Amino acid sequence: MSFIKERNLLLDKKEAFYLYEQSSPWATFIGFIGGVSTDDYRNGRIIKHEQTLTKREKMFCSYLDVCGFNAEPVLLTYPEHISAIDAFKATKRLERPEYDFTTTDRITHRMWIISEEEDIHRIKIAFEKVEALYIADGHHRMASSALLAEKKAAENPDHDGTEDYNYTMALVMPGETLKISPFHRLIGKEIDMTDEQLLNLLETKFDIEKVKNKFLPSGKRQFGLRLKNGWYAISLREFEGDESALCHLDSVILTETILEPMLGIHDQKTDKRIRFIPGNTDLSPYEKSIDTQKAWALFTLCEITADELYAISDEGSIMPPKTTFIEPKLRSGLTIMNLK
Repeated sequence: MSFIKERNLLLDKKEAFYLYEQSSPWATFIGFIGGVSTDDYRNGRIIKHEQTLTKREKMFCSYLDVCGFNAEPVLLTYPEHISAIDAFKATKRLERPEYDFTTTDRITHRMWIISEEEDIHRIKIAFEKVEALYIADGHHRMASSALLAEKKAAENPDHDGTEDYNYTMALVMPGETLKISPFHRLIGKEIDMTDEQLLNLLETKFDIEKVKNKFLPSGKRQFGLRLKNGWYAISLREFEGDESALCHLDSVILTETILEPMLGIHDQKTDKRIRFIPGNTDLSPYEKSIDTQKAWALFTLCEITADELYAISDEGSIMPPKTTFIEPKLRSGLTIMNLK
């Protein structure tokens, strides 16, 4: 409250959406910030692809309850192409943004306030055509907000479903504008196997080609492999999974054909012999760690598509740990939603 009194934070006097743009030398993202109903999450209209931990849900729920506000949006996405939304965004971006600043990481943030009743109505009507929203990033934030809403409803004898705590703040943008990178897998030196033994095992299922430069796969069922003597491109010869979207995911194929049967890594959440490297990261330091025998091997994976995310979510499947590194990454405190 002191930030509001000192006008470090300004409380909107009218109902509003926000058009938010994040741009950098390598990408631009744009979408709407607003409140989404926790009922839609419970009823399956906001769909997840990641398993949440009950302990973390309760911890974040307690945090929201004590603070009384939500300071970081959940990132939601949708597959439909909505011409009315695209047209509105294009027109709005011609106006001067309310906020326009660049942070030290060379990312520029712009935000337009949408408070005219006619504009708000247009956006609401347009999004009514969207059958479902999909969580791209922020599964625990979404789950904890739903948990908070249930708690507050039980405590409020006058609860009618319109209270602020029934909503959570979200940034909503079409899937085609997201950047979904994989997590690569760095394998520790603790694995009791030589490079030659690994390559011999891989030859039973994969075509292997020694390559001169770093190999980042551009196709499915392909992986890059970095060992001390350089890079290899490996391609699965025969797919043995079922027809589910989950089984076709490269992180699942890597797990079921290499990590578990060949390397004995069965629990990627807890096994200290494996590390996850975001797909937007410079791999040079990890190559050096292999050359100096601080690590043993690095597997690189192909990018994941938004369609894969939707298909896995729709069938009710859960992705393995550290499958997607999704951008944009959002700043806490740029917008704050009151939950009282």
